[in-house]
Amino acid sequence: MTMEAISNYFEKGIVLVVADLLSLITVSSCLVIKVPQINTIRANESSQGISVLGLCLELFSYTVMLSYNYSRGYDFLSYMEYPILLLQEYVLIYYTFFYQNLLGVRTQIVAVLYAIVATLIYFKLFPLLILTFLVVRFRLIEIR
Repeated sequence: MTMEAISNYFEKGIVLVVADLLSLITVSSCLVIKVPQINTIRANESSQGISVLGLCLELFSYTVMLSYNYSRGYDFLSYMEYPILLLQEYVLIYYTFFYQNLLGVRTQIVAVLYAIVATLIYFKLFPLLILTFLVVRFRLIEIR
């Protein structure tokens, strides 16, 4: 980075610089948040006690939040934790489903449907109104 680039960055204002710093701290903590759980499942070769419904709800929540922020064109740094969490969630779901013998045809069909919807969102072909509704719904659930 040049001095000019650094100077331009700090001209954004201290509030935005602090916000970016806090975002980076949040993202860095998300890098390993699910790793201990994944390692425990792999070491024990068991996912007993892991809620499949809970994992699916987390997956849905992370996907909706990532999709909404992406579709609205928000700064990537403001939602960068979601792709990281999603990657870890995919691994966690795989091992949980694997050790609970849930990797059948039905799971594969749901995974394909999920991939289709994610692709539609990526190409901005999914209705933003639905994503907005889902984000508001998740926020209301969090408040309760």
